[in-house]
Amino acid sequence: MGWRDRIQSTYKAKAPLALLACGWALAACSPVSTSSTCTAKTDCQAGYDCIQGKCVPQNAFACTAASDCQDALKNGNWKPGTVGVCQTADCVAKTCKLVNKAAGDVCDDGDAQDCQNGTCSADGKCDPAKVIAADKCLIGGACKKAGDSNDADVADGACQVCDPKASQTEWSAAGDSVPCQDDKVSCTVDQCKGKICSHDGIPKNQCRIGGTCQASGEAKSDNPCEVCNPSESQSDWSAAPKDTTCTADEKSCTDDVCNGKACQAVPNDKGCLIANACVAAGATHPDNPCLQCAPTQSKTDWSPTAKGSPCQDSLDCTVDSCDGKGTCDSSTLKADTCLVQDGGKPRCMVKGEPKTADLTCQICDPAKDPKQFSDLGEGAACTPGKPCLLGLCKAGTCESQGANPNSCLITADDACVAAKAL
Repeated sequence: MGWRDRIQSTYKAKAPLALLACGWALAACSPVSTSSTCTAKTDCQAGYDCIQGKCVPQNAFACTAASDCQDALKNGNWKPGTVGVCQTADCVAKTCKLVNKAAGDVCDDGDAQDCQNGTCSADGKCDPAKVIAADKCLIGGACKKAGDSNDADVADGACQVCDPKASQTEWSAAGDSVPCQDDKVSCTVDQCKGKICSHDGIPKNQCRIGGTCQASGEAKSDNPCEVCNPSESQSDWSAAPKDTTCTADEKSCTDDVCNGKACQAVPNDKGCLIANACVAAGATHPDNPCLQCAPTQSKTDWSPTAKGSPCQDSLDCTVDSCDGKGTCDSSTLKADTCLVQDGGKPRCMVKGEPKTADLTCQICDPAKDPKQFSDLGEGAACTPGKPCLLGLCKAGTCESQGANPNSCLITADDACVAAKAL
Protein backbone atom coordinates (compact mmCIF):
# COMPACT_ATOMS: atom_id res chain seq x y z
CA MET A 1 0.00 0.00 0.00
CA GLY A 2 1.36 3.40 -0.95
CA TRP A 3 1.59 6.39 1.34
CA ARG A 4 -1.48 7.91 -0.22
CA ASP A 5 -3.47 4.78 0.52
CA ARG A 6 -2.18 4.62 4.15
CA ILE A 7 -3.15 8.20 4.83
CA GLN A 8 -6.57 7.71 3.31
CA SER A 9 -7.04 4.57 5.37
CA THR A 10 -6.02 6.39 8.55
CA TYR A 11 -8.44 9.23 7.93
CA LYS A 12 -11.24 6.83 7.25
CA ALA A 13 -10.57 4.94 10.47
CA LYS A 14 -10.51 8.12 12.52
CA ALA A 15 -13.27 9.90 10.62
CA PRO A 16 -15.78 9.75 13.55
CA LEU A 17 -13.38 11.80 15.66
CA ALA A 18 -11.85 14.18 13.10
CA LEU A 19 -13.34 16.74 10.82
CA LEU A 20 -10.27 17.29 8.62
CA ALA A 21 -10.02 18.08 5.00
CA CYS A 22 -7.21 16.67 2.94
CA GLY A 23 -5.00 19.02 1.05
CA TRP A 24 -4.93 19.24 -2.68
CA ALA A 25 -2.57 16.27 -2.74
CA LEU A 26 -4.96 14.21 -0.67
CA ALA A 27 -8.21 15.42 -2.20
CA ALA A 28 -9.09 11.94 -3.36
CA CYS A 29 -9.08 10.58 0.24
CA SER A 30 -10.65 13.46 2.24
CA PRO A 31 -13.18 12.18 4.86
CA VAL A 32 -16.72 13.46 4.62
CA SER A 33 -17.68 16.08 7.21
CA THR A 34 -20.50 15.36 9.72
CA SER A 35 -22.24 18.26 8.11
CA SER A 36 -21.95 16.85 4.63
CA THR A 37 -25.19 16.40 2.88
CA CYS A 38 -26.26 13.02 1.57
CA THR A 39 -29.07 11.18 0.04
CA ALA A 40 -27.94 7.66 0.94
CA LYS A 41 -25.48 5.92 3.25
CA THR A 42 -23.13 5.38 0.28
CA ASP A 43 -22.64 9.13 0.13
CA CYS A 44 -21.04 8.95 3.61
CA GLN A 45 -17.69 7.48 4.61
CA ALA A 46 -17.32 4.26 6.55
CA GLY A 47 -18.71 4.43 10.11
CA TYR A 48 -21.30 7.06 9.14
CA ASP A 49 -24.99 6.86 8.35
CA CYS A 50 -27.07 9.18 6.21
CA ILE A 51 -29.71 10.50 8.58
CA GLN A 52 -32.06 13.33 7.72
CA GLY A 53 -29.88 14.31 4.74
CA LYS A 54 -26.66 14.52 6.75
CA CYS A 55 -23.79 12.11 7.37
CA VAL A 56 -23.48 11.40 11.09
CA PRO A 57 -21.34 8.87 12.99
CA GLN A 58 -22.99 5.55 13.61
CA ASN A 59 -24.34 5.10 17.19
CA ALA A 60 -24.54 8.85 17.59
CA PHE A 61 -27.66 10.98 17.28
CA ALA A 62 -28.09 14.68 17.91
CA CYS A 63 -30.95 15.64 20.22
CA THR A 64 -32.45 18.42 22.21
CA ALA A 65 -34.70 16.30 24.48
CA ALA A 66 -35.01 12.68 25.65
CA SER A 67 -38.12 12.30 23.50
CA ASP A 68 -35.94 12.82 20.38
CA CYS A 69 -33.87 9.82 21.39
CA GLN A 70 -36.81 7.67 22.32
CA ASP A 71 -38.54 8.40 19.00
CA ALA A 72 -35.33 7.73 17.02
CA LEU A 73 -34.82 4.45 18.88
CA LYS A 74 -38.40 3.46 18.20
CA ASN A 75 -38.37 4.24 14.45
CA GLY A 76 -34.90 2.84 13.87
CA ASN A 77 -33.14 6.09 13.08
CA TRP A 78 -30.86 5.54 16.07
CA LYS A 79 -29.28 2.14 16.52
CA PRO A 80 -27.24 2.04 19.68
CA GLY A 81 -27.14 -1.76 19.75
CA THR A 82 -28.74 -4.00 22.40
CA VAL A 83 -30.92 -2.08 24.85
CA GLY A 84 -31.12 -3.66 28.31
CA VAL A 85 -34.46 -4.00 30.13
CA CYS A 86 -33.11 -1.59 32.73
CA GLN A 87 -31.87 0.97 30.17
CA THR A 88 -33.64 3.90 28.56
CA ALA A 89 -32.82 6.54 25.94
CA ASP A 90 -31.90 10.00 27.19
CA CYS A 91 -30.45 13.18 25.68
CA VAL A 92 -27.04 13.91 27.23
CA ALA A 93 -25.01 16.89 26.00
CA LYS A 94 -27.23 17.08 22.92
CA THR A 95 -26.33 13.47 22.03
CA CYS A 96 -28.56 10.43 22.51
CA LYS A 97 -27.20 7.92 24.98
CA LEU A 98 -28.45 4.79 26.77
CA VAL A 99 -28.68 5.35 30.53
CA ASN A 100 -29.73 3.07 33.42
CA LYS A 101 -33.28 3.30 34.70
CA ALA A 102 -33.82 4.35 38.28
CA ALA A 103 -33.18 1.66 40.86
CA GLY A 104 -36.47 -0.03 41.78
CA ASP A 105 -38.14 0.51 38.40
CA VAL A 106 -40.06 -2.53 37.18
CA CYS A 107 -38.37 -4.68 34.55
CA ASP A 108 -39.21 -7.83 32.61
CA ASP A 109 -37.30 -10.64 34.29
CA GLY A 110 -38.09 -13.06 31.48
CA ASP A 111 -40.29 -15.55 33.40
CA ALA A 112 -43.65 -16.89 32.21
CA GLN A 113 -45.79 -14.77 34.57
CA ASP A 114 -46.84 -11.72 32.64
CA CYS A 115 -48.22 -10.07 35.79
CA GLN A 116 -44.98 -10.39 37.74
CA ASN A 117 -41.68 -8.57 36.99
CA GLY A 118 -38.26 -7.88 38.48
CA THR A 119 -36.82 -4.55 39.61
CA CYS A 120 -33.90 -2.60 38.22
CA SER A 121 -30.73 -2.33 40.31
CA ALA A 122 -28.47 0.70 40.50
CA ASP A 123 -25.99 -0.87 38.04
CA GLY A 124 -28.66 -1.32 35.34
CA LYS A 125 -29.39 -5.00 35.87
CA CYS A 126 -32.85 -6.59 36.25
CA ASP A 127 -33.15 -8.14 39.70
CA PRO A 128 -35.57 -11.11 39.56
CA ALA A 129 -37.08 -10.12 42.90
CA LYS A 130 -40.79 -10.43 42.06
CA VAL A 131 -43.08 -7.43 41.83
CA ILE A 132 -46.74 -7.81 40.75
CA ALA A 133 -47.92 -5.37 38.12
CA ALA A 134 -50.01 -2.59 39.65
CA ASP A 135 -53.12 -3.44 37.64
CA LYS A 136 -53.00 -7.21 38.18
CA CYS A 137 -53.22 -9.95 40.82
CA LEU A 138 -51.32 -13.20 41.27
CA ILE A 139 -53.71 -15.61 43.01
CA GLY A 140 -53.03 -19.30 43.40
CA GLY A 141 -50.14 -19.06 40.93
CA ALA A 142 -52.32 -17.57 38.19
CA CYS A 143 -52.27 -14.01 36.85
CA LYS A 144 -55.56 -12.13 36.89
CA LYS A 145 -56.48 -8.76 35.48
CA ALA A 146 -58.26 -6.20 37.62
CA GLY A 147 -61.97 -7.10 37.61
CA ASP A 148 -61.48 -10.79 36.77
CA SER A 149 -63.72 -13.08 38.84
CA ASN A 150 -62.94 -16.45 40.37
CA ASP A 151 -64.35 -18.67 37.64
CA ALA A 152 -62.99 -21.77 39.41
CA ASP A 153 -65.65 -21.42 42.11
CA VAL A 154 -69.06 -21.99 40.52
CA ALA A 155 -71.10 -21.19 43.63
CA ASP A 156 -69.37 -18.06 44.91
CA GLY A 157 -66.94 -17.13 42.13
CA ALA A 158 -68.90 -14.10 40.93
CA CYS A 159 -68.49 -12.60 44.41
CA GLN A 160 -64.68 -12.90 44.33
CA VAL A 161 -62.68 -10.61 42.05
CA CYS A 162 -59.15 -9.36 41.44
CA ASP A 163 -58.94 -5.93 43.03
CA PRO A 164 -55.26 -4.88 43.09
CA LYS A 165 -56.04 -1.94 45.35
CA ALA A 166 -57.43 -4.29 48.02
CA SER A 167 -55.10 -7.29 47.57
CA GLN A 168 -52.85 -8.60 44.79
CA THR A 169 -52.54 -12.11 46.24
CA GLU A 170 -56.08 -12.95 47.39
CA TRP A 171 -59.58 -12.68 45.97
CA SER A 172 -61.41 -9.56 47.08
CA ALA A 173 -65.16 -9.10 47.62
CA ALA A 174 -66.97 -8.03 44.46
CA GLY A 175 -69.33 -5.88 46.50
CA ASP A 176 -72.72 -6.43 48.11
CA SER A 177 -75.74 -6.67 45.80
CA VAL A 178 -73.63 -7.87 42.84
CA PRO A 179 -75.70 -10.61 41.06
CA CYS A 180 -74.37 -14.15 41.48
CA GLN A 181 -75.21 -17.83 40.85
CA ASP A 182 -78.97 -18.43 40.44
CA ASP A 183 -80.26 -21.05 42.91
CA LYS A 184 -83.33 -21.66 40.70
CA VAL A 185 -85.68 -20.59 43.51
CA SER A 186 -88.00 -17.90 42.19
CA CYS A 187 -88.48 -15.98 45.44
CA THR A 188 -84.84 -15.60 46.44
CA VAL A 189 -82.55 -12.71 45.52
CA ASP A 190 -79.21 -14.08 44.34
CA GLN A 191 -76.63 -11.45 45.27
CA CYS A 192 -73.22 -11.21 46.87
CA LYS A 193 -72.66 -10.64 50.55
CA GLY A 194 -68.95 -10.27 51.06
CA LYS A 195 -67.26 -13.10 49.13
CA ILE A 196 -70.30 -15.38 49.39
CA CYS A 197 -73.24 -15.73 46.99
CA SER A 198 -76.26 -15.28 49.21
CA HIS A 199 -79.79 -16.49 48.46
CA ASP A 200 -81.40 -15.08 51.58
CA GLY A 201 -82.95 -12.02 50.08
CA ILE A 202 -86.69 -12.57 49.55
CA PRO A 203 -89.06 -10.03 47.95
CA LYS A 204 -91.18 -8.17 50.50
CA ASN A 205 -94.40 -9.73 49.21
CA GLN A 206 -93.31 -13.37 49.41
CA CYS A 207 -92.22 -16.09 51.85
CA ARG A 208 -89.87 -19.03 51.49
CA ILE A 209 -91.11 -21.83 53.74
CA GLY A 210 -89.58 -25.28 53.71
CA GLY A 211 -87.73 -24.43 50.49
CA THR A 212 -90.94 -23.46 48.68
CA CYS A 213 -91.95 -19.98 47.59
CA GLN A 214 -95.31 -18.69 48.80
CA ALA A 215 -97.14 -15.52 47.82
CA SER A 216 -98.38 -13.15 50.51
CA GLY A 217 -101.73 -14.41 51.83
CA GLU A 218 -101.29 -17.90 50.38
CA ALA A 219 -102.50 -20.60 52.80
CA LYS A 220 -100.87 -23.87 53.73
CA SER A 221 -102.24 -26.69 51.59
CA ASP A 222 -103.60 -28.69 54.54
CA ASN A 223 -104.45 -25.85 56.94
CA PRO A 224 -106.16 -22.63 55.82
CA CYS A 225 -105.38 -21.14 59.24
CA GLU A 226 -101.67 -20.92 58.38
CA VAL A 227 -100.70 -18.36 55.73
CA CYS A 228 -97.71 -16.53 54.28
CA ASN A 229 -97.57 -13.16 56.02
CA PRO A 230 -94.22 -11.50 55.11
CA SER A 231 -94.74 -8.74 57.66
CA GLU A 232 -94.57 -11.36 60.44
CA SER A 233 -92.23 -13.98 58.99
CA GLN A 234 -90.80 -14.81 55.58
CA SER A 235 -89.52 -18.22 56.65
CA ASP A 236 -92.44 -19.73 58.59
CA TRP A 237 -96.23 -19.93 58.45
CA SER A 238 -98.15 -17.21 60.27
CA ALA A 239 -101.63 -17.36 61.79
CA ALA A 240 -104.42 -16.46 59.38
CA PRO A 241 -106.58 -13.42 60.25
CA LYS A 242 -109.09 -14.14 62.99
CA ASP A 243 -112.45 -15.50 61.80
CA THR A 244 -111.01 -16.79 58.51
CA THR A 245 -113.34 -19.61 57.46
CA CYS A 246 -112.09 -23.19 57.63
CA THR A 247 -113.50 -26.69 58.11
CA ALA A 248 -113.59 -28.15 61.63
CA ASP A 249 -116.71 -30.28 62.27
CA GLU A 250 -119.21 -29.21 59.57
CA LYS A 251 -122.01 -29.08 62.15
CA SER A 252 -124.98 -26.81 61.44
CA CYS A 253 -124.82 -25.18 64.85
CA THR A 254 -121.17 -24.11 64.53
CA ASP A 255 -119.23 -21.65 62.42
CA ASP A 256 -115.77 -23.01 61.58
CA VAL A 257 -113.25 -20.17 61.85
CA CYS A 258 -109.54 -19.82 62.48
CA ASN A 259 -108.30 -19.07 65.95
CA GLY A 260 -104.54 -18.62 65.74
CA LYS A 261 -103.22 -21.44 63.56
CA ALA A 262 -106.04 -23.82 64.51
CA CYS A 263 -109.49 -24.26 62.98
CA GLN A 264 -112.09 -23.96 65.71
CA ALA A 265 -115.80 -24.82 65.68
CA VAL A 266 -117.58 -21.83 67.24
CA PRO A 267 -121.31 -22.33 68.12
CA ASN A 268 -123.58 -19.95 66.24
CA ASP A 269 -127.05 -18.54 66.91
CA LYS A 270 -128.77 -21.36 65.04
CA GLY A 271 -128.57 -23.69 68.03
CA CYS A 272 -126.41 -25.04 70.83
CA LEU A 273 -123.48 -27.44 70.76
CA ILE A 274 -124.08 -29.60 73.82
CA ALA A 275 -122.13 -32.81 74.43
CA ASN A 276 -120.75 -32.46 70.88
CA ALA A 277 -124.26 -32.60 69.42
CA CYS A 278 -126.34 -29.83 67.88
CA VAL A 279 -129.58 -28.87 69.65
CA ALA A 280 -132.04 -26.58 67.91
CA ALA A 281 -132.73 -23.24 69.52
CA GLY A 282 -135.78 -23.55 71.82
CA ALA A 283 -135.60 -27.34 72.12
CA THR A 284 -135.98 -28.68 75.69
CA HIS A 285 -133.94 -31.27 77.49
CA PRO A 286 -135.28 -34.78 76.77
CA ASP A 287 -135.52 -35.53 80.50
CA ASN A 288 -136.12 -32.08 81.95
CA PRO A 289 -138.57 -29.66 80.38
CA CYS A 290 -137.18 -26.90 82.57
CA LEU A 291 -133.95 -26.86 80.54
CA GLN A 292 -133.73 -25.68 76.97
CA CYS A 293 -131.30 -24.57 74.25
CA ALA A 294 -131.17 -20.80 74.41
CA PRO A 295 -128.18 -19.55 72.31
CA THR A 296 -128.59 -16.05 73.72
CA GLN A 297 -127.83 -17.46 77.20
CA SER A 298 -125.40 -20.26 76.36
CA LYS A 299 -124.35 -21.90 73.13
CA THR A 300 -122.62 -24.83 74.79
CA ASP A 301 -124.94 -25.83 77.66
CA TRP A 302 -128.58 -26.14 78.68
CA SER A 303 -130.23 -22.97 79.91
CA PRO A 304 -133.21 -22.70 82.37
CA THR A 305 -136.65 -22.12 80.90
CA ALA A 306 -138.66 -19.17 82.12
CA LYS A 307 -140.10 -19.40 85.60
CA GLY A 308 -143.62 -20.80 85.52
CA SER A 309 -143.11 -22.77 82.33
CA PRO A 310 -145.14 -26.01 82.48
CA CYS A 311 -143.46 -29.23 83.44
CA GLN A 312 -144.52 -32.64 84.76
CA ASP A 313 -143.08 -34.66 87.58
CA SER A 314 -145.38 -37.72 87.13
CA LEU A 315 -147.35 -36.92 90.31
CA ASP A 316 -151.00 -36.09 89.73
CA CYS A 317 -151.48 -34.23 92.98
CA THR A 318 -148.97 -31.47 92.30
CA VAL A 319 -149.16 -28.26 90.36
CA ASP A 320 -145.91 -28.42 88.29
CA SER A 321 -144.05 -25.40 86.93
CA CYS A 322 -140.40 -24.57 86.26
CA ASP A 323 -138.66 -22.52 88.92
CA GLY A 324 -136.55 -20.53 86.42
CA LYS A 325 -133.43 -22.33 87.65
CA GLY A 326 -133.79 -25.51 85.62
CA THR A 327 -135.87 -27.48 88.10
CA CYS A 328 -139.48 -28.58 87.94
CA ASP A 329 -141.13 -27.18 91.10
CA SER A 330 -143.71 -29.61 92.55
CA SER A 331 -144.08 -28.02 95.97
CA THR A 332 -147.64 -26.76 95.33
CA LEU A 333 -150.39 -29.39 95.84
CA LYS A 334 -153.72 -29.42 94.19
CA ALA A 335 -156.77 -28.72 96.41
CA ASP A 336 -157.93 -31.56 98.69
CA THR A 337 -154.85 -33.71 98.02
CA CYS A 338 -151.89 -34.94 99.96
CA LEU A 339 -148.37 -35.95 98.96
CA VAL A 340 -146.90 -38.36 101.45
CA GLN A 341 -143.97 -40.73 101.58
CA ASP A 342 -145.20 -44.29 101.58
CA GLY A 343 -142.49 -46.93 101.72
CA GLY A 344 -139.89 -44.39 100.71
CA LYS A 345 -141.80 -43.30 97.64
CA PRO A 346 -143.96 -40.23 97.04
CA ARG A 347 -147.71 -40.97 96.93
CA CYS A 348 -150.58 -38.75 95.90
CA MET A 349 -153.81 -39.11 97.89
CA VAL A 350 -157.16 -37.42 97.85
CA LYS A 351 -158.83 -35.99 100.94
CA GLY A 352 -160.14 -38.79 103.24
CA GLU A 353 -158.33 -41.57 101.40
CA PRO A 354 -157.08 -44.18 103.90
CA LYS A 355 -153.55 -45.38 103.96
CA THR A 356 -154.74 -48.87 102.97
CA ALA A 357 -158.01 -50.75 103.02
CA ASP A 358 -157.02 -52.26 106.38
CA LEU A 359 -155.54 -49.09 107.83
CA THR A 360 -158.45 -46.77 107.55
CA CYS A 361 -157.64 -44.83 110.72
CA GLN A 362 -154.77 -43.13 108.82
CA ILE A 363 -156.02 -40.94 106.04
CA CYS A 364 -155.16 -37.93 103.84
CA ASP A 365 -156.29 -34.85 105.68
CA PRO A 366 -154.90 -31.76 103.87
CA ALA A 367 -156.20 -29.54 106.60
CA LYS A 368 -154.00 -31.27 109.17
CA ASP A 369 -150.90 -32.09 107.16
CA PRO A 370 -150.85 -32.60 103.39
CA LYS A 371 -147.48 -34.31 103.58
CA GLN A 372 -148.19 -37.02 106.14
CA PHE A 373 -150.85 -39.56 107.03
CA SER A 374 -153.25 -38.13 109.57
CA ASP A 375 -154.80 -40.20 112.41
CA LEU A 376 -158.58 -40.05 112.75
CA GLY A 377 -158.19 -40.08 116.52
CA GLU A 378 -159.15 -42.53 119.28
CA GLY A 379 -162.79 -43.67 119.00
CA ALA A 380 -163.35 -42.10 115.62
CA ALA A 381 -165.65 -44.02 113.27
CA CYS A 382 -163.89 -46.01 110.63
CA THR A 383 -164.56 -48.72 108.11
CA PRO A 384 -162.99 -52.04 109.11
CA GLY A 385 -162.45 -53.50 105.67
CA LYS A 386 -166.08 -53.81 104.55
CA PRO A 387 -168.40 -50.94 103.91
CA CYS A 388 -171.26 -52.77 105.63
CA LEU A 389 -169.34 -52.97 108.90
CA LEU A 390 -169.07 -50.34 111.53
CA GLY A 391 -165.74 -49.65 113.22
CA LEU A 392 -163.99 -47.47 115.76
CA CYS A 393 -160.37 -46.38 115.78
CA LYS A 394 -158.40 -47.74 118.70
CA ALA A 395 -154.64 -47.14 118.93
CA GLY A 396 -154.57 -46.29 115.20
CA THR A 397 -156.42 -49.47 114.20
CA CYS A 398 -160.02 -49.70 113.01
CA GLU A 399 -161.81 -52.31 115.11
CA SER A 400 -165.11 -53.76 113.82
CA GLN A 401 -168.25 -52.91 115.82
CA GLY A 402 -170.53 -55.18 113.87
CA ALA A 403 -172.74 -54.78 110.80
CA ASN A 404 -174.20 -51.54 109.73
CA PRO A 405 -177.95 -51.55 110.48
CA ASN A 406 -178.63 -50.46 106.99
CA SER A 407 -176.81 -53.35 105.34
CA CYS A 408 -176.11 -57.02 105.66
CA LEU A 409 -172.88 -59.00 105.46
CA ILE A 410 -173.55 -62.23 103.62
CA THR A 411 -170.94 -64.46 105.14
CA ALA A 412 -171.19 -67.14 102.51
CA ASP A 413 -170.35 -64.62 99.78
CA ASP A 414 -168.25 -62.31 101.97
CA ALA A 415 -170.20 -59.47 100.46
CA CYS A 416 -172.17 -56.54 101.75
CA VAL A 417 -175.80 -56.27 100.74
CA ALA A 418 -178.00 -53.27 101.35
CA ALA A 419 -181.07 -53.76 103.51
CA LYS A 420 -184.17 -55.05 101.66
CA ALA A 421 -182.01 -55.83 98.65
CA LEU A 422 -183.04 -59.04 96.90
